[in-house]
Amino acid sequence: MPYKTALVKVPSTFPPSSRPIYIYPTASMSHRNKEQAYPLMATAVQSILQRHPNDRILVHTVSYDLTRYLDDRLRQSDPGDHLIVSYTGPSDRDYAIRTYTGNPGGVLLAPSLDRGLDLPDDDCRVIVVCKVPYPNLGDKQVNARIHSKGGELWYIVQTIRSLVQMTGRGMRSESDYCASYILDTQFINSIYRKYRHLLPSWWKEALITQGLGKLI
Repeated sequence: MPYKTALVKVPSTFPPSSRPIYIYPTASMSHRNKEQAYPLMATAVQSILQRHPNDRILVHTVSYDLTRYLDDRLRQSDPGDHLIVSYTGPSDRDYAIRTYTGNPGGVLLAPSLDRGLDLPDDDCRVIVVCKVPYPNLGDKQVNARIHSKGGELWYIVQTIRSLVQMTGRGMRSESDYCASYILDTQFINSIYRKYRHLLPSWWKEALITQGLGKLI
């Protein structure tokens, strides 16, 4: 006998006011725009650090290259009490996380922590998404999948899933609160304008896109 299936949609029990997602289109983080984008991204992240001088901040960089760049720039320019922490591979990732959570002003530059990380309460009050987390086209399986039937939609769905996971690392209960910032202009141009209908309703209700100035 065939199994009966049903789609069940449940709203989030976490208040949108406790998990605002601010959209600040700062730079297009495509690889070909790197020379122009990286300095702008560093300045924008620095501005967020200044807005949140006493909070632990998780910065999703998506790439080790951007991680190294931001690490160097922020160590030179951050005038506050933040401790900049990063890692260069899986072997030192756990140590970086422990160092970050062990310091009240920790800032963790993370290229690969969109999943499997629980940062409740004061362990994370701010999340920054520097780059839309598109799957790596250099991966043979990803490249083959995107060029198959329905591949483009699959690619966007995977991207959205990762993005939603990123903004959830610091929002872990109904009593928790955590603000997120999305800085890559590709979110507006390539995701929000074209595929808004694919974004979860409970996630969209936390988006703040109107009336915002620039960070830099």
